[in-house]
Amino acid sequence: MTWFGVGWRSVHADAIEAPGATDAVDWFDRLVRLRRDHPLALHGVHLSIAGDAPVDSPYLRDLRDLADALDPAFVSDHLCWTSRGGHLSHDLLPIAYTEEVLAHVAARVDAVQERLGRRLLLENASAYVAFRADAVDEADFFAALCRRTGCGMLLDVNNLYVNAMNLGVDPATYLAAIPADAVGYLHVAGHAVLADVRIDTHDAPVPDAVWDLYARATALFPHAPVILERDDRIPPFAALVEELAIARARHASAHATAPTTAATRSAPAPARWDAVQKEFFERVVDKPLGFDHAGVETLLDDARPVRAARGMRVYSDAYTVGLRRALATNFPTLARALRSDDFDALAAAYLRAHPPRSTAFHELGAALPAFLREHPLAASYAVARDALADVAALEQAQLEAQFTSVATAATALAAEDLAAIPADAWDAARFSFRADLRIVRASHDVLPAVEAGARGDDPPRPHSVASAWLVYRVGAKVRSEPCDPDAAFVLDRLVDGASFGAACEALMTRRDDATEADAAAIAVRAIAAGCERGIVTSVSL
Repeated sequence: MTWFGVGWRSVHADAIEAPGATDAVDWFDRLVRLRRDHPLALHGVHLSIAGDAPVDSPYLRDLRDLADALDPAFVSDHLCWTSRGGHLSHDLLPIAYTEEVLAHVAARVDAVQERLGRRLLLENASAYVAFRADAVDEADFFAALCRRTGCGMLLDVNNLYVNAMNLGVDPATYLAAIPADAVGYLHVAGHAVLADVRIDTHDAPVPDAVWDLYARATALFPHAPVILERDDRIPPFAALVEELAIARARHASAHATAPTTAATRSAPAPARWDAVQKEFFERVVDKPLGFDHAGVETLLDDARPVRAARGMRVYSDAYTVGLRRALATNFPTLARALRSDDFDALAAAYLRAHPPRSTAFHELGAALPAFLREHPLAASYAVARDALADVAALEQAQLEAQFTSVATAATALAAEDLAAIPADAWDAARFSFRADLRIVRASHDVLPAVEAGARGDDPPRPHSVASAWLVYRVGAKVRSEPCDPDAAFVLDRLVDGASFGAACEALMTRRDDATEADAAAIAVRAIAAGCERGIVTSVSL
């Protein structure tokens, strides 16, 4: 039996949970909530199997833990690299198909499979350039990699078609070169058609030409499961189910075609892969939109349907647009409050000073609030720059609370437990808090503005008044609750590990008019409020 499924997206969560909604979908990609009823696959974008980062990374350790917990049908990523020297591109960058790169990738695949304790599938990524150093075609490279390591392939039919149009790849030759037992499952998707290049966007229905290539692929790999991908302009779930029915029908009617023979090409003596990566990455990062990549022909093959400079521009534009768009997504109120030219200039300067070094998008703007306090803006917004930084600080805290893991077994400290603490033990008492708690102290009341920005409304002008909020998660939703600034100050000290007595002393230092009794009363009220919200987890005496 061949499985047919779709990529799980949060916007479809309610529809998926409706009775009978998943009868037409056999499995889900990257899905935790339906694990009990459906097989699933874990599909990633940050393994960077051809990169220079250590293989035994926190990312891989987390992936292993997740795979051990879920026991997915497949674990997959892409044959690509995504970073250099710890600086992430947040893009799937192309590789050179040489013996040196094959040995490099094979060694890393062996290490990953040993660490995961399971077979790894690698997806053929869409590409907009080809390296002059290539000695074999991509399909031959994949076949050799699978033979050396025992890994498999996630065959993305849309990517193969995009590469056929961009780079002149022959799909029939490509498919014939892939071993029948190498393909774990298939992806199908749509793409964008520009005047001079096709871009893998996953934002449109599967076009007829991709369906035709899919039929050829399913004839050669009839038992490979199928996933329909859609990552942008996401339609209702019912529309995806209707499109998945096309995949079933095309699969049922597919017939085998005669294979052709893949060819090895002659190539110039390749430069070392690390030198190739360095030059390529420098051309990707921090370039203005539409940058002219003149001279890139010494690195890339210019005899392709998409010229080398144009293909290179796809990658450099994607870096610039993708990361700025991520910042605008993470800071919607700030992006709405600033003029577009000011926000773009802020984003460019920030990314230059703080290039992404984490696979998590929610960590991308962690330093933006502090950076904004010093960054000059072209326009005057009739509000202090500190107010804009306060907006960014609250939005960043909400992101961190949303994405921070919380131990489900953690038991909150009850307010009545505070009464059981002996009087002489309070001074040395230390409290523990939930990992998702964030405490934001600000010079302006920016919560109404942030709430408006989250709704897509124009944010009101913040009032200049000392403010503070406790930000934490309840279920899947993040709460931002006003907190007395003095109580927030005390909680800040306690979260950092200070004892109750030390936190009170810090408050008295900050406020000359506060007595020891005042400070203690404020601290006790703050801790009690935390207990009521379930964010204080324990006390050590």
